[in-house]
Amino acid sequence: MLDNLYDGSSLSSRQVSGFPISLPTGLSLESIFPRRIAPYDPDRKIPQVIDLANYQECWISLSTLFRNMVSSMTTEAAARTTAQEYRDEIETEIDVINGLFMNEGNNLCKPRYYICSYKSLKGSIPAQILLREDKTDGQRAYTKKHDEVMKLLLKTNDVVMDFDMELKTNAKPSAFILTHRPWDLLSHRNFSKLDLLESNTGRLKTKYSWNTKYYPVGSSDMSVLPFNRKLLLLFGDRVQIHPSDMKLRRAIVETAHKYKWSALTGEQKMMMDLQISINEPFVIEFISKL
Repeated sequence: MLDNLYDGSSLSSRQVSGFPISLPTGLSLESIFPRRIAPYDPDRKIPQVIDLANYQECWISLSTLFRNMVSSMTTEAAARTTAQEYRDEIETEIDVINGLFMNEGNNLCKPRYYICSYKSLKGSIPAQILLREDKTDGQRAYTKKHDEVMKLLLKTNDVVMDFDMELKTNAKPSAFILTHRPWDLLSHRNFSKLDLLESNTGRLKTKYSWNTKYYPVGSSDMSVLPFNRKLLLLFGDRVQIHPSDMKLRRAIVETAHKYKWSALTGEQKMMMDLQISINEPFVIEFISKL
């Protein structure tokens, strides 16, 4: 591990790895580029080496850069860091990442930075689907500062794309994405290919393994589930959407195993099997409208 110079006691001494950027982001980028500085964990095995020639763009959520920055510091240090300081440091990280893609990456793949507000999300889903809400003073303070930082970035950085609920592209590029919000992955149809690069692990996941982003149902095997809007709203995640009734989620998982679903299963077969298995018209109607 790195020495006390990066002990997380301040923004400038936050934990880093491989590059002078926050630890979770740095660990993900170690799957792409040769390390520039000593890694946080020299014994860590890189999951795979990503070939940038397979992609035209890399989409990076600034909310994720902020989250990764906060998690690289102590709670006290994160709390006393101002929104302006976060904004400045995120812009410095953007410069570092741009340099990596330009130089080490030979400009094969273009980084794209975005902010998603999700302002319309609550009004676009049924009232029975609950979004996660801040419950502690710490969570409320985090959200307040996050929103302040995002507003500052939109004011001062003209390359940042601003979206509501859906990531929109001009030419359906082949891309991979760095985000901690599973909802962003629902925009995969706007890309010719979209893979997920995970913070911390540095693993590259295709859409056929995004079912790991659902909130778990006990110890149930959920690897047979496809990833789609209906199931994301029903199963929820750890970030944004509260899980629905446990009985319903268990019934869906049991149906998936009974009718041999896989990550490739389409929504038409999914709904047909659920109609047979659940046999409660009002429940099926509810799911069909999600």
